[in-house]
Order: sequence, then C-alpha cells, then structure tokens
Amino acid sequence: MICTVPARFVKVIAKAIHCLAKIGDELYVEALPAGLSLRTVNSARSAYACFLFLPDFFHTYELNAESGSSSQDQQKCKIALKSCMAVFRSPQMMDKSVNRCQIRLNMKESRLDFILNCRFGMVKTYNLHFQESEALQAVFSKDMCPNVLSAPSKSLIH
Repeated sequence: MICTVPARFVKVIAKAIHCLAKIGDELYVEALPAGLSLRTVNSARSAYACFLFLPDFFHTYELNAESGSSSQDQQKCKIALKSCMAVFRSPQMMDKSVNRCQIRLNMKESRLDFILNCRFGMVKTYNLHFQESEALQAVFSKDMCPNVLSAPSKSLIH
C-alpha cells in the first residue's frame, strides 16, 4: 500500500495518531479498498477507537497486491504508537512545515514507512518495523447503541 497525504491533511493524520495514543499503546494499520484504517484498543480492552480515511482523502491511494500475497487481507500490521508519535511530534506545525507525507506499508520487509517532504527540499524518512497481526475489530450490536455523534470536522477541531 502506498498513499500520499497532501499538505493540508497531514495535520489531520497527525491529530488522529495523537488521539489514538491517548487510548491505547498499539496502532493497528489496515489498508482496505475502502480506505486506510487506523485503530487502537486500550490494555483492558474496554475502549476502542477507529479512524477510516477514505481514498478521496489522499492525493494518491494504491493497494498493491505483492507477490506471495494474493489477497488484500495481508495488508495489515501492528506497531507501537510511541514510535508513530515520533513521526508526528507537533501536529500544530505539520501544516506549515510539511508539503506532503507518503505512507508505505511494505509487507515484504515488515516495515511501515513515513516519508515527510518538508519545506526547502528537506526529506525526513521514518522506517518503522512492525509485527503482523490479526485485524482489530470491535464486536458490538449497533441496535444496542442508540446514541450517535455526528458533527462537521470543523466543529471537532476546537
């Protein structure tokens, strides 16, 4: 999986990762045809959070079936959130300093790469090694959850 995040949305990815870090210690990344899924669960397994970034969110979003893996199910991994936090240290400055962010999920080398193209031609590359994992999915009945929170993203920023 290779996706490119435009400059105006790098801050959104950074804030999503910071939000997930407040809940759990591990980030579950899953590349789906429906988009890029970032999930976490706390250690007691009582809280779960998921961000699904649709393909339209990215400048480019490519799911590439690698040789040896015939299904898209193989494009998922688990990584320590602490190492992801090092990539996005200050989300407030991301929109001013980063021109674009490329995210690569390399299953052959067991690596999740973040390539930040910054101002003045500087390129920061973070190669984070991951563990293969099962998909993290919350099991619940939507009928048992009568409350729904829906708001424009601008309202949730403040």
